[in-house]
Amino acid sequence: MHPSFLKDQLQTLVKIISDIVRAKDFETGTRTQASEIVLNLTDDMPAMMRKVSEMKSEFFPAIVQLVTECEMDNELWAQTIEDE
Repeated sequence: MHPSFLKDQLQTLVKIISDIVRAKDFETGTRTQASEIVLNLTDDMPAMMRKVSEMKSEFFPAIVQLVTECEMDNELWAQTIEDE
């Protein structure tokens, strides 16, 4: 409700969440929920989040990695039949 109490710890929080999003040991749901924390903070306080340098160097690359991961292996993909 009042995310401004986190403003002194934003860099650390974004770094930790980026590490969680990047870790393949966690389930996809856990990694997605971790990214939602940063995205909600960005909606609530965009000016403060713009100043966090870890957004560019840590969070965005982690999100791109999460979004571009393939869940199926190539052998399973080759056996599937797609609808026309």
